[in-house]
Amino acid sequence: MIFIQMPLKREDVIGLLNGATHDGFTFHYLKQEKMKLYFEVDGDQREAAKTVEKVIKTCKWGSALYYQVSYEE
Repeated sequence: MIFIQMPLKREDVIGLLNGATHDGFTFHYLKQEKMKLYFEVDGDQREAAKTVEKVIKTCKWGSALYYQVSYEE
């Protein structure tokens, strides 16, 4: 499971990742708890977290956001 902690643009990140495949990982939105977004993904969780960081940074608003991506195995 991947979780992203961020105060802003949560709905945009859900739209960006939910059901999408990036670098071979398909992300499925699970839930939101306060400032955390939870996504389910198959495969190497560490690599999937790195992919999420890369995808968010490539968005026009991604470089201006404060966020933290973590994972649970």
